Amino acid sequence: MTGLPLDFPLVICEGAFLNSGERLHYVDGSGVTASLSAALEPMIGRPVRLSAHHFPPNPPDLTRRGAGACLWPPGACPVGHNTDAAWMYSYTGAGVLGRKRDGRWRLTTDDGVVVDPGFEALYGHRARVVCVAADFTGGGAADSLVGRVGELKAALDRLRGMS
Repeated sequence: MTGLPLDFPLVICEGAFLNSGERLHYVDGSGVTASLSAALEPMIGRPVRLSAHHFPPNPPDLTRRGAGACLWPPGACPVGHNTDAAWMYSYTGAGVLGRKRDGRWRLTTDDGVVVDPGFEALYGHRARVVCVAADFTGGGAADSLVGRVGELKAALDRLRGMS
């Protein structure tokens, strides 16, 4: 149990990342293929904290490039494992999530800087993307529970006054 309300705006995409046409997909540990774009779409226009990184298997395989995160054949990795087998992609940022006209993802920081989170570095790798809305205030399920606690306390106070 995570302790998060059911409507907590959190996206976690983890698995082997592949390209399918112009879209980035991932295959999770159960073998299910899902679209990164479809997962992130509900967060467009919201302030978010975003993290994207290579994510080797557990336990890591230190005899393989990226500790096992790189799925490319030797010599074919386009993001650096050919020259530095220990290199791992890692991005963390905050801003308003959006898309450029060419369809690439972007974060616009508070000072207006547009940043590319570099999702293309995930292609052909085991990786993880985590996106959480920074504007979440605990509404929905959490607010209804707080309201219900108030009602129960008032009822208990009334019962105590009857004795």
